[in-house]
Formats: sequence, structure tokens, C-alpha cells
Amino acid sequence: IIGCSFKGELASNNNNGVAGIAYYNKEPNGLISDCVNYGQMEIFLNGGNAWWVGAGGICRNNYGWIQRCVNKGTIIAANGDNSVSSGGIVSSNQRGTIVDCYNMGDIITSNNSSSAKHVCVGGVAGYGYLSSIRNSFSLKNITVNGTKTVYLNGVIGINDQTEIENCYYW
Repeated sequence: IIGCSFKGELASNNNNGVAGIAYYNKEPNGLISDCVNYGQMEIFLNGGNAWWVGAGGICRNNYGWIQRCVNKGTIIAANGDNSVSSGGIVSSNQRGTIVDCYNMGDIITSNNSSSAKHVCVGGVAGYGYLSSIRNSFSLKNITVNGTKTVYLNGVIGINDQTEIENCYYW
């Protein structure tokens, strides 16, 4: 996916994720490049069988390559019963690569459930596993509501063996 943009609003209350450009970027050859999200992403789920709710400005699940992308839209993710992951660029970056991307949209996440395993929020990625993030940053507010323990960071919420180089949150 090259040179695409989204303007508008995506809202769901019966799904396990939303994203501005792509829900799933598949490995090993998936590519999202030079894309911009201006839209608002909203996911609200209370109950149901989704064990992990996520919202990302560019992509929900990245297993491929994302480069030179920008999120300027607001990300809102709430889940009453299960885990939540939200990020300005991606909700989840697993074995994927993010390069030269930045977030300029607010991120708002909430979860009050005692059964939720994770609530992870990052300016670039909510969750990362065996992946890399390089030359990327976030410039906007990150807000977390609720009583659940939260993994919160300006770049990545939960870092599980993710290489981070030349990234920052301002």
C-alpha cells in the first residue's frame, strides 16, 4: 500500500480492532509506505469473544514493513473485559519493522477490568514483539483512564525483544 490516506471516522463496538490504512500487514513482504491517517479511530468492546482489542493510526497488526507514514488522527480504544493495545502508528508490531514514521494524534485508552492481562499504550506502537522501530516519534498526548495496571510509554507500551533506535516522545 503506497501513498494512501484516510479522512473520516472509523468506529466499531463489535470488532477487535480498527486502523486508518490497513488492519493487517502480512509478513514477509507486506509494505505500507508514505501513507497518512487524518481520521479518528474508535473501538469500544464490552464483553464478546475478542481477547485483545486494538487501534492503530496506520495499521492494527504489523508483521511486515511500514515506512514514512504519519498519523494525525485521534485514537480511542476501550475494552470492558479484555486486553487493550493502542498506538499512534500500530496497535501491535510483531516481527515487523517501522521506519521514519511519526504520530501527531492524541491517544486515549481505557480499561477497568480485573480480568484484562494487558493494557498497553505507545505513541508509536502499543505492543512490540521481535520487531524494530527506527527513526520514529510521537508528539501528542497519551491519556489512560481506568484502574487496571497500564504499560505506557511515549514510543512503545510493551517492548518484548523489540529493537528501538533513534526514537522519541515529545
